[in-house]
Amino acid sequence: MRRYTLRRAAQLAAGLLAAAALTLGCSGDETSFAEGVRVDQLLARDVTVTVTDDRAVVTWITRDPVATRLDYGPTAGLGSVAGSQALATVHRVELTGLAANTTLFYRVNGSGLNYRLRTLGGTSGRLAFVSDRSNGRREVFICFEWGENVERLSSGGGWDPALSRDGRRLVWTGPGAGGRPDLFAADLDAAGLVAGSIVNLTNTAGREEGEADWSPDATRLVFVAATPGAASQVLLRTVADGAEQVLVANGATNSGPVWKPSGTAIAFASTTRTATIQLGVRPVDPGSLQVVLNDVGQTVVDSAQFLLVDAAQGLVDCSGSTVTNREILVSYTSNGTPVTNEGHGVPRPHLEIYTVAPNGSGLRRLTDSGENVARFGPCWHPTADLVAFVSESGQATNLQSVAGTGGGIAGITRGAYLDRDPVFSPDGLELLFSSNRHENRLVNLHRSSLAGDVVAVNLFSSGDTQPCWSVVP
Repeated sequence: MRRYTLRRAAQLAAGLLAAAALTLGCSGDETSFAEGVRVDQLLARDVTVTVTDDRAVVTWITRDPVATRLDYGPTAGLGSVAGSQALATVHRVELTGLAANTTLFYRVNGSGLNYRLRTLGGTSGRLAFVSDRSNGRREVFICFEWGENVERLSSGGGWDPALSRDGRRLVWTGPGAGGRPDLFAADLDAAGLVAGSIVNLTNTAGREEGEADWSPDATRLVFVAATPGAASQVLLRTVADGAEQVLVANGATNSGPVWKPSGTAIAFASTTRTATIQLGVRPVDPGSLQVVLNDVGQTVVDSAQFLLVDAAQGLVDCSGSTVTNREILVSYTSNGTPVTNEGHGVPRPHLEIYTVAPNGSGLRRLTDSGENVARFGPCWHPTADLVAFVSESGQATNLQSVAGTGGGIAGITRGAYLDRDPVFSPDGLELLFSSNRHENRLVNLHRSSLAGDVVAVNLFSSGDTQPCWSVVP
């Protein structure tokens, strides 16, 4: 039985629909991102935008044959209309004579929401994200910051993209040697992918790697790795020579490491010490733990799954246990005196936000929410000592933030939605994230101010997730 692999981390970090959003897309006529809504019943879908300095082409699909109508304008009030009276389900409108570096609001018929585009010619941001919009398989794409000029980068599958701070490098996870996930990287320029630059960085047959992020100078990567039967670890890798350093290897589930822009810390989600028991007789002699299930056969459980973290207080971390929510009998010694078959229930571990220094020291827990809440998917603010993250509880999954030293939790988004995958804009004024806020619960990309004012970035039926945001080099 495999213990905590990368897939286990994803399961702990998300509910059933979120797990689907991580791994699935459209299947036949249905989309797993729309809670069973059939794609062919969506009034409008699959909006694509291509821009140059002076023109924009917008295409989309409607359920029924209707006249082509694109409302657009320099403000949310729109004011201009383009299109044709010919009935169609596939629509295309080209706007010409536009000024460079101009933002337009637009709305396609069949959609009740305004979207935005910006012509080229000025400073722009670049997004990378995951979608199955081209071949039915989850792949990595790049585009400009309002979803313009989409380009596919990966082939054969891709997820977990991360852009370097200067926008010149992209890393992602994809199927590698032996079918296990490896880390891939590519070079980018102002036009997009640099031809011939895609490389497999890790190329390991016996290990799964994923969730990588660049150091501020793009010379190192922090990522999560796991071998069959082992717990997930947080590692650093020097890109030039492939040298690796283990940062966190504590038997717990660890996921989503991200580098602080200053380079002084790494935030990640972990189950470390979120499922502890306290033994009754103290101090506890290290190395003396023996564990069996409290069942008829008293099934032996590997004692390595139970980490004695404080011998004086008798605290045992069960976060790496495979017998969550089971009753166990613990035998041990205290100052050489045997204690046998002490009964305990094994708590359910959950993800919280931690930080650690790049040399592996100074492990710090930033959040403490209790086992009915999971907190994961951290991202650093580009200038402030602030970490945004996902908080999942009950029917709502929203974005929150905490200081990089811990303390009070502040809410960012609200409502009964599935808000995930947050990343700050390069200027720190907005968050980009994936959400099912569409009326049919399609999962697409959204932007939010830190006050929680949310606008949709795109509309595509396959579901777009796992965004990242950087500058265009």
